[in-house]
Amino acid sequence: MRALKAQLMLACEVYNTLRWADIYFYQRDGKGLTQTELRQLALDLRKQDEQYQQLYSQVVQQIADRYYEARKSSSKVYHASRRKRSRTSGTH
Repeated sequence: MRALKAQLMLACEVYNTLRWADIYFYQRDGKGLTQTELRQLALDLRKQDEQYQQLYSQVVQQIADRYYEARKSSSKVYHASRRKRSRTSGTH
């Protein structure tokens, strides 16, 4: 049970690191990382950190994919709500 909890914590760290990197590049360059870049970053993190090597490479790539999909979904919701607000906030 302890090993599973440790792996879950590592998975959370990978996710949060990918999130931080994506935000950093968005603020610096005006665009976030692509899915391929996120997957490569996840693999690089795993390669450079012995703790992350406890996670299979496929697992860290799946974490990157899930982050990418979550970001994409949240972006769609954000833009849809902005469009809705702009239509309803006009003066009549």
